[in-house]
Amino acid sequence: MADPWYHLQSLHRIVRGLPVAAESVLALFGADYKGVSGTGNVAFALAHLLGVAVVLAAVAVAVWSLVRPFARLALPRRSGPGAPAPGDLVADILLIAVAANFAAFLAEVPMSNVYDAHEIAPVLSLGAALAGRTLGSRILARRAPADQATGGATSPAAGAPAPRPSAGRPGLSLARRALVSALALVLAGYAVMLGIAAAHRQAPPRNVGLTDWLTRHHLTSGFAPYWEASSITVDSGGAITVLSVTDTGPHGRLAPQHWLTDVQLPAKMPPASFVILSPAEKVRRAAVAATFGKPARSYSYGPYTILVWQRNLLPELALADKPGS
Repeated sequence: MADPWYHLQSLHRIVRGLPVAAESVLALFGADYKGVSGTGNVAFALAHLLGVAVVLAAVAVAVWSLVRPFARLALPRRSGPGAPAPGDLVADILLIAVAANFAAFLAEVPMSNVYDAHEIAPVLSLGAALAGRTLGSRILARRAPADQATGGATSPAAGAPAPRPSAGRPGLSLARRALVSALALVLAGYAVMLGIAAAHRQAPPRNVGLTDWLTRHHLTSGFAPYWEASSITVDSGGAITVLSVTDTGPHGRLAPQHWLTDVQLPAKMPPASFVILSPAEKVRRAAVAATFGKPARSYSYGPYTILVWQRNLLPELALADKPGS
């Protein structure tokens, strides 16, 4: 039997992570207005809140459409024009997929900051498809004729005149026309924002300057937190090999990062001589000192601290990662 205390801790972690999850959804849709600076960027983020609102409305409509048949089980069955419209299997699948992705995000991802938003990326495309599926036909008031909804089972009474062909779908009401016009204006605004963003000069990746600095100082092998290790290795085209480490090793020392990392890299990389510390990542300087001792030199580049030793640090990292050491 599972430990109840473990489940209680898991539930507490999920509840505590709800604010980060909500901010992650905003970041996913480009609507995280709190995480940007500058009037233009804030305006862009606020405009994207409309997209979040549309998807939330689609989710609400899809949830009601999914549970409505169960709510009507107690009611007498009706047939004919007054019968409930058949369900939408595609919308139901999209809704379940959105719910499953979000539930897995809450339960499985240790949410420490909004950078984890990429773990919920499928919700963006699924939400867009769900919005088009559930709201489009309702806004345009498009519904299948009664004889199509019932599979053509109804037929005119004997002797009754054949129904006259429809003169076409009646025009949209004034409210629907206004809503369609507003949505078209929003879509046009999104297209303009996309053009502005595409034409604007993009900032270089965050760690490109650090990669150049390491190259100039002939530092070609070392350790760093996850993001810096991955990006520097890629930015340098493999000329600099950086192993991702954490400070969760035995006795508060460093240990190789095993998540999305080549665990065989320490056996293949050149002798390592430096450690990068980043204020945005959880690798404490005290853990570095406990593993390798005092560095020979210390440098600063932007927000980063580069600690350098005049020896190969790989054997000491391997020894520190052993529980009995």
